[in-house]
Amino acid sequence: MALESESRTFRDLVILESVREAYFNISYQTLEIFRQSAGRAGVTHVLKADDDTYVRVEALLGAIAPRRAAAHLFLGWVENPGGGPHRDRGSRWFVSADEWPGERYPPWAHGAGYVLGAELAAEVGRRIAPTRLFKLEDVAVGDWVERVAAEQGWRVDYAADTRFNFDGCQRGDVLSHYITALGQRCLHSHAGACSACRGRKHRGRPH
Repeated sequence: MALESESRTFRDLVILESVREAYFNISYQTLEIFRQSAGRAGVTHVLKADDDTYVRVEALLGAIAPRRAAAHLFLGWVENPGGGPHRDRGSRWFVSADEWPGERYPPWAHGAGYVLGAELAAEVGRRIAPTRLFKLEDVAVGDWVERVAAEQGWRVDYAADTRFNFDGCQRGDVLSHYITALGQRCLHSHAGACSACRGRKHRGRPH
């Protein structure tokens, strides 16, 4: 009831009633971000970020600025080439041949946070059906981008930026991952300075 009330008041929430809240269902939430955010008047780029990611907005805008002319930008800590699926059943990232038949992943960006140009994000939102989405959200987005670009005849501008930090907090980050709510409040109070907010306010990378 509280979520529904907030959604009515601020119109900044989308409740996916048919999708269970789970790590391997983030692909559904991400697709909805593109569907809802892109294509609106004035939107030039769409940022997807995890809820435990601290975003330094000025640094993010600075990272986008020199690439504003790129029509179909994909900006983040991009893995290109994208590697391939883990077939070891003991791995947290195990992917069966049924889930991903091929041995190659497309270029993809680590899911802590990445940016798509608005036209690219909007086209992904329009063309990708929200059914049986691949469970690894960051790879799924790479697949959607590659497919949409091929269908439209677009060239994707893959921009790799290691300041999109997916594993902790370092000076100079555009964004920092695995930051607790308390840590995010601390970073906000200290202008994003990692050194001021060490210890229990950051959580270690899970295994």
